[in-house]
Amino acid sequence: MLLPKFGWAREAPIMLGLFTVAATVEAFSARYALETASTPILGWLKVLLMGACALMMLLGFQRASLLSDDPREEVRKRALQARLCAFGFMAVSIAGAAGAFAYERQTREYAVYTASKAFAEDQKIAASFDHSDLEREEARQRMQPPAVAQRQFGDFLFPLLLHGLAAAAAGAMRAPVPLKRGEAEAIANAKAEAVQREKRNAAARERRKRAKKRKSSKAKRPAGVNVVDLRKEA
Repeated sequence: MLLPKFGWAREAPIMLGLFTVAATVEAFSARYALETASTPILGWLKVLLMGACALMMLLGFQRASLLSDDPREEVRKRALQARLCAFGFMAVSIAGAAGAFAYERQTREYAVYTASKAFAEDQKIAASFDHSDLEREEARQRMQPPAVAQRQFGDFLFPLLLHGLAAAAAGAMRAPVPLKRGEAEAIANAKAEAVQREKRNAAARERRKRAKKRKSSKAKRPAGVNVVDLRKEA
């Protein structure tokens, strides 16, 4: 093996790739958090929160996979708890990423709006006293740039897909634990024994089937008459 036996070294390539995927998604969340936060400190705290949730999501699903492989029953029961915690971290991270994608969508829509004739019309309505107060207020509201993300269903799909793939890969692509000396031979012997046991069971089932068939054929013969008597009468 090119990598040493240590678990962190075996998992490093896969986890590095998964961290890169999660960090790319969190970069969108970071931009949204920094641009919409009331203070820079609050923005950086949001960035730290989103990044920590994404990290705990990946580590949580990987740990759940390790717990489910443990031979001890009390340890395997903790795998479900670990997965539930990881899903909670994933939900927080997806919500932040969805807000970032929604904010990006609203920014593009606002850029198209400001370059259209509708923006000029709203400017006239907002500055004119020929329209009602309600119409002028609605025009001023439309002219305001987006400040808060208005999430839609489609904004959740891409973050959900990426985070779901990363979460599944954290457990499914985990490197197997190297077999100790004699374990490979024991596994091979157990498989060979299972094959032989299945052959014996199949032969026993076949014998029982033939015995049942013979018993059924005897039950159908007339009482008190054997096969020799029937032949003589014929």
